Amino acid sequence: MKQAAISIQMEQYGDRGWQWTQTSTNYMDERVTATLRTNRQGDGLWVVGTYQGQWAHNYEDKQIRGTCQFCLSGNRRTAYGQIRRWIVRKNT
Repeated sequence: MKQAAISIQMEQYGDRGWQWTQTSTNYMDERVTATLRTNRQGDGLWVVGTYQGQWAHNYEDKQIRGTCQFCLSGNRRTAYGQIRRWIVRKNT
């Protein structure tokens, strides 16, 4: 099985939360880009309201995992690893 090609750009969101844009290759070898975030405490998972990769005010954020179903560490390096593993699991 080949290694997934993943690019992640992260920034702090609130006290312990994160927002990131991820570009990965899905199982059909198509490049997929999405912007996601946690809440300000690092819990839950939302898809940020974007249109063609750019933030758009008329597209609302959509929660896709509850605050008890998804959480990230407040430590950047640890959170990056958690995101990377989540993407790989999701795409296999």
